[in-house]
Amino acid sequence: MTQGAEVMNRTGIAMLMFAFALWLAPATLLAAEAATGSSKAAAAGESDVPDSSLHQAHAPEIDIAGLRDPFESYLTVLERKSRQRMQAHRERNPDHAQQPLEGYDLGALRLVATMKMGADRAAMVEDPEGKGYVVRKGSYIGRDNGRVINISERSVEIMEDDFTAAGIVVRRKATLTLNEVNQ
Repeated sequence: MTQGAEVMNRTGIAMLMFAFALWLAPATLLAAEAATGSSKAAAAGESDVPDSSLHQAHAPEIDIAGLRDPFESYLTVLERKSRQRMQAHRERNPDHAQQPLEGYDLGALRLVATMKMGADRAAMVEDPEGKGYVVRKGSYIGRDNGRVINISERSVEIMEDDFTAAGIVVRRKATLTLNEVNQ
């Protein structure tokens, strides 16, 4: 064996012995404490058996009901939290009187007609029950705090709130289009 390899071998053995001594030290201290404690207990007339409750480890309290299901997808958890935030956002008190079309999702509403009245435009929107409502620029529509921003010949543009996966409210544009059916 070369001299360099022999030095490395001795260093490795020394490090191994040091690690073993560190590992053995707490057990040695506990044994020494038990020996001195038992002699004190014997002097006081108590039993030689050490009290096991002194060395018991206590598990932390865990709230099982509050833990996430490990088999549930994290994306499902994010979607559920986003829906809860959106519901809370919808239930907040608005700064205006509730209009009838604010009780429906935009997907449930249907654009029936648009009309021009002077310089302004108006549109007829039908709810799922078939009842029609006239909307103008600035009218509230949809469950997500939507407002009509533009009415053209064939569509109504609406700006409404939407939630990102992180729970941030962003504004997005939605459009109701006029679908004519040839009869």
